[in-house]
Formats: sequence, structure tokens, C-alpha cells
Amino acid sequence: MIGLVSGVGEVSDDLPEQLRETLARVEREQGLLQEALFLVGLKRCSQCGRFFRSSEPGALFDGGESVCVDCVERWWEQRRQQLCVKDREVIERRLVNWLVNHHGAKLAPQLTEATAGSMQIVAGCVQCDGLGTVAGRRCSSCGGRGTVWLVVPKREDVKAV
Repeated sequence: MIGLVSGVGEVSDDLPEQLRETLARVEREQGLLQEALFLVGLKRCSQCGRFFRSSEPGALFDGGESVCVDCVERWWEQRRQQLCVKDREVIERRLVNWLVNHHGAKLAPQLTEATAGSMQIVAGCVQCDGLGTVAGRRCSSCGGRGTVWLVVPKREDVKAV
């Protein structure tokens, strides 16, 4: 019976020596392959594992780990809870800029039926810096809430434009 691999680089003592050597060789070869892919300009999404050209600025978002647009909504929901307020605001602003500049995202004060099915992320309002007021008046960009919705159109909608 074959023992279970308990973690990366850790092998159960129950495995025969030949199998342990084979597993170690496969792990080394996998590492070398990943290095080679990086050298030819490919980076991997930390969430789904797919590779993307690093020469394409909109391919992956770098928020401490590389994330593709298909994984970014789920990743951000988890990641934002792990960050302190200051770090979250910095990464959130970079994420908003990345989605607007590379994926056709639009800022909206509230959601509408037209945005159903699209990626939707709530973000601090850039206009009022999340305070809800500008120069003592209610912010016109967020309606005084301090947050806006970032709506990323479905991929089919972007390709049709």
C-alpha cells in the first residue's frame, strides 16, 4: 500500500525508497519547469494555477500574490478580511485602477438590474476618500455613503464592444 503525501516536500515514512526518490525527482522537475515558464515570460495565477503572459499588464493583478480577473472577485472577498485598514485601502485602490484600466470596470453609486451577473465589488469612494463628504458637502460620487460599486462587465460584453 502506498502512503499519503502529507505536504509539499514531506513524504510519509511508509513509502518505499524508490517511490520517494521518484516523487522527489518529479517535484524537482516541476520546480524547474515553473522556473522555465517564468523565464519565457509566464506568470501563474495563485488561485486557479493558469499561466498568463507577464507582458500583458491586465493579465494578472498583483495584490501580494498574482491573481487573474476570473479569480479576483473571490480572492478579494477573502483577502480584504485579512488586511489591516491601511493595507486594504492601498490594495483596494490599486485593484479598482487595474479593473477600470484593463477590464472595462465602471464605478457606480448603486447597483442596477443592468449590472446583474457582472462582477461587483464595493470599494471606498476615491472622490471623498471614503468619508462621504467633500469640503463639508455630501459627496456627489457616492451619495454620501463613502463607498461605490465597481462593476466589471461580463467578458462577453467586453468582447462585443
